[in-house]
Amino acid sequence: MTEVHLQLADGRTLSWFVAQPHKLLQWLSKESQSFERLLTTCLSKHPAMPWHSILYHDEAIPGNVLAADNHRKSHVFYLAFREFEQFLCDELAWLPIAVLRTSVVKQVRGSFGACMRALVRAFVFEANCFRRGEVILVGGQPRFIQAVISDLLLDESAMKFTWDCKGASGIKPCFKCKNVLSKRRGRSRLDSLDNYFVDVSCADSSKFDVLTDEEVWQLVDEIQAATATMSNKQLDRLEKSAGLNFAPYGLLADHEVRSDFKPGASLYDAMHCFYSNGIVGVEVNLFVKSCEKKLAFLKKFWGICLQQIGRSPKRKVSQTTNAD
Repeated sequence: MTEVHLQLADGRTLSWFVAQPHKLLQWLSKESQSFERLLTTCLSKHPAMPWHSILYHDEAIPGNVLAADNHRKSHVFYLAFREFEQFLCDELAWLPIAVLRTSVVKQVRGSFGACMRALVRAFVFEANCFRRGEVILVGGQPRFIQAVISDLLLDESAMKFTWDCKGASGIKPCFKCKNVLSKRRGRSRLDSLDNYFVDVSCADSSKFDVLTDEEVWQLVDEIQAATATMSNKQLDRLEKSAGLNFAPYGLLADHEVRSDFKPGASLYDAMHCFYSNGIVGVEVNLFVKSCEKKLAFLKKFWGICLQQIGRSPKRKVSQTTNAD
């Protein structure tokens, strides 16, 4: 385990223990024949190093998710590799590397962004970090494995916490775009600059102007410099326009990790954004309701389908036979 030191808001230091990826791979390869076969297959197919690691994190709530005050709510961090390819569809291919309770995160100076900064620094700068590479035994054979953090998989909420951006509630809700504005709060700007700006309901991705890593860092540095000259009101307006919060202890403020961990590596998690309480469910629900209004028979049709599902197979067969 790697001991990561987190500075709390009250001046104390908290020790956070994070799994070392190469040692975790070694242990899993030794204890699980299935995982050993997975590593052997992927190493044979992708012998070139470094591998490309994918860091994923999300909040998890054990027990009753509707509890009024759930102190066990935690941020859970996982690691996998692009080279796992189709095996990434299996949750067992994702290695749990760290857990941090949400109640603890709130006590850290700089909140979640500072925790993420400490985790990334441990991966990049520790003496035994994965970036330098390690030799592990796979199937009794020594294999050299080296990896870099190439992707960061996040849902919208995790994107906001990780990069200290305004998120869905901001005038500029999309961290990855320059010209996507809130449909409600950005309305006054939507008709300016020859229709350069679009709102979040725009479905034409060709109109999106993607924010580069250099532009993100420039905005962060400008906000940092503005704290010395601007009033709180002026700084608040600048933050809203940039879609970023002033976070001196956050990940974006760390110049040393910029070459190894870039904002452009962030990917929105399709499972959470589209399927699990995402826009697909909303769109399907709206579609069905629209059909019910415009096509009266559809409601009756759904009722018949549900009745058919509830009948036993034997009854279905007999009814079909009699009908024939």
